[in-house]
Order: sequence, then structure tokens, then C-alpha cells
Amino acid sequence: QDRAGQRNRVGQSHADTAGGVHHQQGSAQAARLQALASFQPQLPSTLQAQLRDYQQEGYEWMSRLAHWGVGACLADDMGLGKTVQTLALLLERAPHGPQLVVAPTSVALNWLSETARFAPTLKVRPYHQFRSLAGLGAMDVVVVSYGLLQQDADAFAAIHWQSVVLDEAQAIKNAGTKRAQAVMDLNAEFRLAASGTPVENHLGELWSLFRFLNPGLLGSQERFAQRFGNPIERGDKGAKKALKTLIQPFILRRTKTQVLDELPPRTEITRKVPLSSDELHLYEAMRQQAVTKLDELKKFRELITQLKTEDAHFTRLFDKHNELDQQIKNMEAQIVSASQTEIETLKKEKLKLKDELYVILKSAAVV
Repeated sequence: QDRAGQRNRVGQSHADTAGGVHHQQGSAQAARLQALASFQPQLPSTLQAQLRDYQQEGYEWMSRLAHWGVGACLADDMGLGKTVQTLALLLERAPHGPQLVVAPTSVALNWLSETARFAPTLKVRPYHQFRSLAGLGAMDVVVVSYGLLQQDADAFAAIHWQSVVLDEAQAIKNAGTKRAQAVMDLNAEFRLAASGTPVENHLGELWSLFRFLNPGLLGSQERFAQRFGNPIERGDKGAKKALKTLIQPFILRRTKTQVLDELPPRTEITRKVPLSSDELHLYEAMRQQAVTKLDELKKFRELITQLKTEDAHFTRLFDKHNELDQQIKNMEAQIVSASQTEIETLKKEKLKLKDELYVILKSAAVV
């Protein structure tokens, strides 16, 4: 009985302990969910920009998704400030570790200038200048082109990035390319795609984008095609609605029309740039060449007009020629049965008609 009682007491103790652990785990999870729900993003004080209302909303939306641990696609129209909204987010996350911006070569320079302007406390490292990822830490932001990322994919995959931003994210629309694979190999706490045109040709591009942002959300490529791609292409509204519901929490898109009231009046600035001596000579040579081509075009148009006029003139001449020729043939038929007096008269009229016919043929350059 003592042993049985001891076993019961031990069992009860284990049960109490397990219950306590489960209770603690449940409480911790509930507290975490509560913290996620109540999270209020705070715009970094080091951001050197006054965000418009829709830009503030965009920053807060990205910040919440980053806090919740899911990827986001900022798909605002071109010109609505995707870069400055993203810089606000990078500033917020900068103290926690290095961050990466991947952009086309033509856009990478813009990231350098915009960062210096709006987020000067970030330590920007243009990868094409150093080709090194050594010593990365808090506040560091590496800017690299898609081409260089692909070349040095292993080095970038070895870094644990706090954030990875894909600018012009349609660059990975083809999932089977080495470029897309280099992006997929990146290790990041938060992933952001910025693109005014996340889908350009077909829904397979959307799958490739979300494979980067939130892997597994849309299933395998084959499953996505069966469930969404093929049905939507056939006009299935139910599949279209289901896909929209699935991805809507992770895509934010505003058009210029939607935020028109917040946009400033259009400003046009004309700047005259003086040309160097060599540029002036080149410009003058091109101008003379253009003038010559315009003169040739003018002469060509005049020739076309002349041909049209001559064509109309020839038509009238040939009509008159046919008329006179028929009159002469009629006279020749009359001469056969006419009297001598009538014959003389007809011959005179025939000669007169032949003279008129000669004048017509001469003006037409036939004789």
C-alpha cells in the first residue's frame, strides 16, 4: 500500500508538473499572440522624410508583417514612393542585423542616393565596389545587382540577413532560372518584394514571387497550376476569388488614382545644360544630317505630288486622244460613200483632228 501510495503520489506529481508545463506553454503562446495583435509600429526618428498618409500606412503594414514573421509584396504604382517606405522599414530593423537590397543595375544607384538622402544613418555598402561581405553587422545595408548576386550566390547564402528586399521583383518571375534560385537560397528573417508589376505575363510568375516571400503558401508549382493557374485561365471565377483571398493579406497596391488627393501638384523643372566643344561639333553634324534628310523628304513629297498631277493630266489627255481617234475613224468610214464635195470637207476636218491629236501626243511626250 505504501508503494502504491508512493506511485500514486509520483504520478500525481508528474501530472501536476505536465499540467503546469502545458499551462505555461499555453500562456506563453497566448501572450505572444496578444503581443502580435497589439503591436504598433513606430516610425524611426532618423528617417529624413515626411511620409504621406498612404506611405505611413504602407510602412506600418510592412512592419506588422515583418513582426509577424511573414513576407510582403509592396506593389504601389511607380512614382508613389516604394523606396522611401522601404527605407523606413530598413531603419526600423537595422539595429538587429545586416540587411540586403537586390535591384537591377540601373536602379541600384538610385538606392544609394535615396538612402543617403532619407536614411543617412544606414551604412550602405555597394557590393560592386567591394565584392566583400566581411564584417557585416547592425545598420549595414548591402546593395547588389541580380547579376552579381547570382555570381556570388554562395557568399550571400552564407549570411543570416535581417531583411532581404527585392526591388523590381519581377526579375525572378521565371522560377527555373539561376537568378531565381540564387534569391531562394538567401537566408532572411523578413522578405520584401517591391514591384509595380508583380505579374507581367502569366500566373506562374505570381507563384515564383510567393515561393520567395512565403514558401509553401501556394503549394508546389504543379499544385498551383491545377488549383489556380489553369482554372483561372479558363475563366473560373471561383478559383480567381480563392486565390485573391489567399494572397491579399500579403500584397499592398495603391494606384495614382487612389491617392491622387495626397499627391503634390505636378512640378516641371527645365534645366539648360551647356555642351562642350566636342559635343557641339557632334550636335551640329547630327543637325546638318537631319536637315539634309528633311530636304530629301520634302523633295520626295514634291515628286509624289507632281506624279499625282501628271497622272491626272495624262488621264485627261488619253481620254481626249481616244475621242479624236474615234472621230477620225468615223470620218474615214463616211468618205467611202460621200460625194466629191463632202469628201473634200471631211478630209479638211480629218487633218484638223489629226493636228489636235498631234498636239495631245506631243504634250504627253509620246512624239
